[in-house]
Amino acid sequence: MNAMNVKARELGMTETVFKNPNGLPAEGQLTSARDMLRLSASYLRRFPQALTFHSMTTYAHNNHNHHNANRLLTTYDGVDGLKTGFVQASGYNNVVTAKRGDTRIIAVVLGARSAGARAVVTHKLLDIAFQRMSQGQYLGVLDEQKGRGVLPAMLARTAPREPDADLRAAQQVADLRANQVRGIAMPAPAAEPEKTTQVRHKAGKATYAIQESSFQSRKKAERRAQHLEKKGLPVKVVATNLGGSKWYRVLVGPYASASAAKKTREKMLTRGSVTEE
Repeated sequence: MNAMNVKARELGMTETVFKNPNGLPAEGQLTSARDMLRLSASYLRRFPQALTFHSMTTYAHNNHNHHNANRLLTTYDGVDGLKTGFVQASGYNNVVTAKRGDTRIIAVVLGARSAGARAVVTHKLLDIAFQRMSQGQYLGVLDEQKGRGVLPAMLARTAPREPDADLRAAQQVADLRANQVRGIAMPAPAAEPEKTTQVRHKAGKATYAIQESSFQSRKKAERRAQHLEKKGLPVKVVATNLGGSKWYRVLVGPYASASAAKKTREKMLTRGSVTEE
């Protein structure tokens, strides 16, 4: 994790803290749309050939055909990537890139209420960007510094109250590397204690469960649960209210200990059982 945070700082991602390598919810793990823009721009500069994969509208995995969740690939002229994602804690997110002529635009949308809303807002952002670019206007410069705004209430509850230990260590290593290039000697950063990813604990019971996915459709949640049950996993669907909307969580478990839950979770990640939309 330290290597990820160091790289983030080197790329100028000043509002990002990574707590795990998979992007699933973790206490203290935060980012911003601007930081995702920085990461995406750097990624495309270094690996432009990756768009061959990001632009695929369908693909086969585990003997099943899947559709790319990026709806704009087939509805917006010039779109050829990049990444969609969904977890209940942050909503529907995506980074979409489109190229027309010599102009490439990257649009970032975080926290949409649905996949459809995510696509609509991204479509509007791309329209605005291309229109302004055609008029010789620029929306922003990646190197400019941005002041910190107010976090949404959901993120504010998990935001660190003081400088994050992982972020401090990452900044020290990033500063060390930068100054080594300039020939300036700096003390090595202090080692941080190893941390483990938290697994959901059911209050009132000594059991643990893994939130594998969540849906606003009970039918989709039950279909996903049946798929996981065929893999031999103990699964159940639990309904919950979030922001006035009903969601259906697909939980794997229960497990008697956090270590048992984490062991199953690692197997699920390795075998590609965790879904993203």
